[in-house]
Amino acid sequence: MSDDPIKRRMARAKQRAIDDLGALGYDVISSDNRPICLVAMLGKDIRIIKICLDSASPEEKQRVSQYSASSVASRELWIRKSGRERFEIQKV
Repeated sequence: MSDDPIKRRMARAKQRAIDDLGALGYDVISSDNRPICLVAMLGKDIRIIKICLDSASPEEKQRVSQYSASSVASRELWIRKSGRERFEIQKV
């Protein structure tokens, strides 16, 4: 599979996550997809999110778990599996 379909799929997944979080009332800051894709805030609730396609690699899990952030922030992997309507959310 070439990079373009993967990039488009990732962009759609990221937009879906932004829409889902926005519907719940979160303010969302989009990042560059490196260690972190999104930061979502609702009052004192802060979610640091990495979006993955199909599965999360051990390296992605490790990078997210080592990301330094406030102790009140949750670190999450949002996995968008092909053909699935919803994300699988894993707290790290």
